[in-house]
Amino acid sequence: GRIHKAGDDRERGRRRVGAAAMAALPPPPRRLWESGSRDEWRAALVTETKAAAHLAKNVKAKQKLPSRNARFYSWTPKAGDGVTRADLVKLMEWKLTRGKMRPLMRFIVALDEQEVVESTKEGLAMVPADDEAGLDLNALSRSVERISELKGVGPATASALLSRYNPRLFPFMSDEVLVVAGNRERKHTLKRYLQLAEEVAAKARETGMAADEVERAIWASTVLNGT
Repeated sequence: GRIHKAGDDRERGRRRVGAAAMAALPPPPRRLWESGSRDEWRAALVTETKAAAHLAKNVKAKQKLPSRNARFYSWTPKAGDGVTRADLVKLMEWKLTRGKMRPLMRFIVALDEQEVVESTKEGLAMVPADDEAGLDLNALSRSVERISELKGVGPATASALLSRYNPRLFPFMSDEVLVVAGNRERKHTLKRYLQLAEEVAAKARETGMAADEVERAIWASTVLNGT
C-alpha cells in the first residue's frame, strides 16, 4: 500500500508541476491574436524576457538576444535626425539575432554614411513621432519606400526602425506576427506591411497596447509555445 501511495504522490506532483508550467505559458499565438482580453495580452508581453532567455540558452546563434533586445528597445531615433550607419548595423544585428539569419549585414556595412543619414532622416520625417495623428497609410508607404532605397534595407528592416521611432503606431514586421494577423501571408513586401500595420493598429486599440507591444507579445507566445 505504501509503495502505491508513494507512486501516486509522485504522479500527482508531476501533474501539478506540468500544470504550473502550462499556466506560465501565454496562449498559443493564433489564440492570443483572436483574444480581446487585455489581461492575456499583458501577461503574454511580460513573458518576452523569458522567451529571449530561452532562445539564448538553447540556440547558439541567439546567445546575444537578451542584450541586443535591451539595447534595441531602449533606443529611440529622434525626430528630425537620421540614424547613422553604426545605428543601422546594431539594428540589423538585433533583427538577424531575433529572427532568421539572412546575408544582409554585408550590404549594411558597405553603405555610405551620408546616404544612410539622409535616407533615414527623410523617411522618418514623413511619419509622426507620436500617435496623435493616427495611422496614415499613405505617409507610412512613402516612409518605408524612402528608407528602403538603401541597399540591403527592405520593408521589414524599415519597419524595425519605424517601430523604435514610434512604437505606438508602427509594429516590426516579424514572421511571427505576419502568420497570425489578417490573411496570415508571410510576405515581406510593402503592401503586406501596410495591411499588417492596419491589423495591428486595430488589435492595439482593442487591447490598450502599443502596436510594437502587440508584435512582441505574439513573438513571445510563438517562442514559448514552440510554434
